[in-house]
Amino acid sequence: ESEKNGFIHVSDLGPLRLKKGAAGITELLEPRQKVLVQVMKEPTGNKGPRLTGNIALPGRYLVLQPKNGQGVNISRKINSEGERNRLRALGILVKPPSAGLLIRTEADGIAEELLIDDLERLLKQWEAIQNAASNSTPPVLLNRDDDFIHRILRDHVGPELTKIVVEESSAIERVKSFLGLEVENVSIESHNESSDLLEHYKVNTAIRDALNPRVDLPSGGYIIIE
Repeated sequence: ESEKNGFIHVSDLGPLRLKKGAAGITELLEPRQKVLVQVMKEPTGNKGPRLTGNIALPGRYLVLQPKNGQGVNISRKINSEGERNRLRALGILVKPPSAGLLIRTEADGIAEELLIDDLERLLKQWEAIQNAASNSTPPVLLNRDDDFIHRILRDHVGPELTKIVVEESSAIERVKSFLGLEVENVSIESHNESSDLLEHYKVNTAIRDALNPRVDLPSGGYIIIE
């Protein structure tokens, strides 16, 4: 969509490197070489998008690093040593040989079949990206993290979730498709009030309060943040 050139730093080449060593980027990539990259940072101002060769596909419980054979890494927020050992053993068992696997905090206490299902979805996504790459002429967009509802649920769903409210009834099916087997444990409703969803649940009020320069303190005083 942007006419700006993408930028990739030599430290972000990852599997795109043609050879080892600390050589300059002109020795590690060839002119007109076809490369598969991911946008790390969207274009801003006069700068084009920041790119990386270290592809990472985030799922609900796992992040697949298909070209990064760095083994299995587990979120530091999972504190239980027993749970870390369980997740590490499962990750080593199911991880493709040349890939890396990051186990997210959301995987804590999650059944093995749900984790494996998440990995299978990511592997299918990676296969589709590879197929699209082999049949296209660059530069071309091969994959977009499009569905807003799926992105929000992926990053915020947890064991304590009991209810989801969506703005339109048509979005209910998108929520159900993401939740899969866990849909039975969650109430999914469409917002039928005349007021805006974010106004009704005072989300916009919380945002306005957070951006207010004056912050009242429990002691009775206040501070001003400009």
